[in-house]
Amino acid sequence: MLKNYIKIAVRSILKQKGYTIINVGGLTLGLSVCLLIYLYVKEEVSFDKQHSNTENVYRLLRIGNLNGEPYKIAVTSSPFAEALINDFPQEVESTTRILRVSGLVSFEDKHFIEDKLMLADSNFFDFFSFPLELGDPNSVLALPNSVILTKETAVKYFGKEDPINKIITVDNQLEFIVSVCTKTSHFYL
Repeated sequence: MLKNYIKIAVRSILKQKGYTIINVGGLTLGLSVCLLIYLYVKEEVSFDKQHSNTENVYRLLRIGNLNGEPYKIAVTSSPFAEALINDFPQEVESTTRILRVSGLVSFEDKHFIEDKLMLADSNFFDFFSFPLELGDPNSVLALPNSVILTKETAVKYFGKEDPINKIITVDNQLEFIVSVCTKTSHFYL
């Protein structure tokens, strides 16, 4: 019986090639689009799930207008963080600012061009729970000009030496004291 159904299906497909191509193409396109939408949504809802306080962490977007075209950008001016706390005390408990920059990092005679430098407020670890190799997350950014390195970056700069309390220079003008190393490579210098 199954053999007859297969014969009839093959005959029908061969007899009406145009309709078969349209139907199989439509089915393929529909499944592909559904798969892409699923992967996109899965990616969007997976951000920062490794942190303990994710339900209370939000990224602020500014909507601007450039040549009559609206755009969204995740960069705001520095005073905006304090203004949020003052203007919305019921909704906003605290803020932290993060700025991604690039620069020349130097230690003694070694120089590295880095494009993943991040500047952050001292309360950064109140928002994000990155695992630390060395140091206490409550005090690592308490000192001005302290810096956190990934384990890989510390090895790149200092080799097998202990990186804690070593001084690195950024762009030949700013000096930073290494205060801690993270275990993960998802955290940038």
